[in-house]
Amino acid sequence: MAPRSAHHSAELVISADPGRAVCGAFWPQNRRLGEQLDRLLTLWPRGQELGTLSTVIYCPVDWEGGPSTVIIRRRRYLTTYLSAGDDSHLLTLVRGTRPPRHVEVIAHDTDPRTAEAVLLSYAGPGAGADLSRRAAVRRRPPFAR
Repeated sequence: MAPRSAHHSAELVISADPGRAVCGAFWPQNRRLGEQLDRLLTLWPRGQELGTLSTVIYCPVDWEGGPSTVIIRRRRYLTTYLSAGDDSHLLTLVRGTRPPRHVEVIAHDTDPRTAEAVLLSYAGPGAGADLSRRAAVRRRPPFAR
C-alpha cells in the first residue's frame, strides 16, 4: 500500500495524518474573513471531507472586523472568537458531531519562503518540490494593511 500524502496547494496544506491536533495550514490572500473562508472551503481537499460545518472559531488578530456570520455558497456559517487576546493563529472548524478541525493561519503578508516552510511542515516527506513549484507559479499581489 502506498503511503498517504498530504493534500496541498500553494495556499493550503492538509496533513494526511488524522492524529495531528492541528491538521494543516492556510495562507490567506488577505484579512477579510468571509472572503477567505470561501477560499479555504474551495481549496479543501476531496477525500478529507469536513462533514457538516456549522461554526468557525477564529483568532481575531488574523482577521479584520469579524462578522458573526458569513454566507458561502448560499449557506450561513456562524463565526466567533474565544477572546480578544487570543493569538493562537488557528481557525477551528466545528463540524456537528464530528471532532473539530484546527488549521493554522499564516499571516497574509508573510514572506513567501517563510509561508512555504510552514506549509511544508504539514505536507510530509516528498512534498517539497511540488509545493515549491506551485508557490513559484502563484503571483500574489502585495496587500495593504
